[in-house]
Amino acid sequence: TVRGGLDPTMRGLLQRSSQAHMCTATDVSQAARTIVQAAGDRSLRAADIVDALAQVKAAGAQQGSISASDLEGTWELVFSSSVAKVPFLNGYFPNKEVLSLDFRARRLRLAIDTLPFLPTINVVADELAFDSESSCMTYRVQGKEEETLWGVFFVQDGVMGVESSKTGLNIAKRVAS
Repeated sequence: TVRGGLDPTMRGLLQRSSQAHMCTATDVSQAARTIVQAAGDRSLRAADIVDALAQVKAAGAQQGSISASDLEGTWELVFSSSVAKVPFLNGYFPNKEVLSLDFRARRLRLAIDTLPFLPTINVVADELAFDSESSCMTYRVQGKEEETLWGVFFVQDGVMGVESSKTGLNIAKRVAS
């Protein structure tokens, strides 16, 4: 996973998007369709995806209505604003990153496949928790002191939109376990 938050250009885009959109229900619906499409076919421009994520996040429509059971299971990370300015990536992960969330065991597992001939990189995090009131997920990667925070603001049609304290705005799609 690429580390680091939003660069100044993407941060500015996100701030303008959040301020410019006192979103109507139609705007939010279109933004949600954009997020779901981006997760499915990876065809959209990064700026459009970041704008859609910012609109849905700003609307806060799902705040407090997401539960840990909505998130439990296996997801593939497909987009991150932290790599949105890389021209040939356009925000989409070039590798396969599969995230497994097990709230009962309080464990997160991330399997990163980079190249066919290299072994999978496995990242394990403990203390996985989800607060449904704030829609925030937290975990601590083994061997690290700092806790990671994910604000989950969108779960629809097998797609999750989150804002990570490490990687900015992200999209993940549900996959079979």
